[in-house]
Amino acid sequence: MEDDIRKYVGKQIEERRKELGMTQEQLGVKCGVIRTTINKIENGRYSVSVDKLAEIARALDFEIIVK
Repeated sequence: MEDDIRKYVGKQIEERRKELGMTQEQLGVKCGVIRTTINKIENGRYSVSVDKLAEIARALDFEIIVK
């Protein structure tokens, strides 16, 4: 279940980032993390903190929905 949530949230982040024409590197710079961390988040392989998730959402001007 936890993996499913991470993958679901990661997919939303990836789709929005691409919609904005932003690279993982650019998003990482805006959020203060390295590109590989963004990659892990998008692929559901990283358990991101709520604070960092909020930063990512602000950087993407986007609401992240958790089911």
